[in-house]
Amino acid sequence: MLSTENALSRPIPSADPTLLKLAIAQCERELQRVSDDSSILNRVRSRVGARLRAGAPLERVASDLRMTSRTLRRRLDSAGWTYHEVVEEVRRTLAIDQLVSSSRTVEQITELLGYADPANFRRAFRRWTGRSPADYRSESVELSAAERGSD
Repeated sequence: MLSTENALSRPIPSADPTLLKLAIAQCERELQRVSDDSSILNRVRSRVGARLRAGAPLERVASDLRMTSRTLRRRLDSAGWTYHEVVEEVRRTLAIDQLVSSSRTVEQITELLGYADPANFRRAFRRWTGRSPADYRSESVELSAAERGSD
């Protein structure tokens, strides 16, 4: 039995044009699947971001993307993600952006991210960064001021 690496390094016999066409078609299908996986992840991120205030329910996001929640889970799984991971990533990215570049309060950011109360947001933020939102914001302000001072 050939290893995958050995099998892939062997040339496709040019004497069999049918085999070559099948191999090319399979490669094109695989490339399309990989491209679709990347595309689905970006589309899900976008819909989750738009639905965070309401908690970004899986069923609603799947409906927005015109698929069932089961299909959405399968497509994310093929891209190496879970729905929960995508929601957490979108929340983390938005939280950091809001703390660094806006003057919104922690309570306002909590609402924006769809958390029930600020304590839940603070726990999640500490899990993501190892710091409280207030500490993160003040450190970001200090770094920004230091960078401006060194210019």
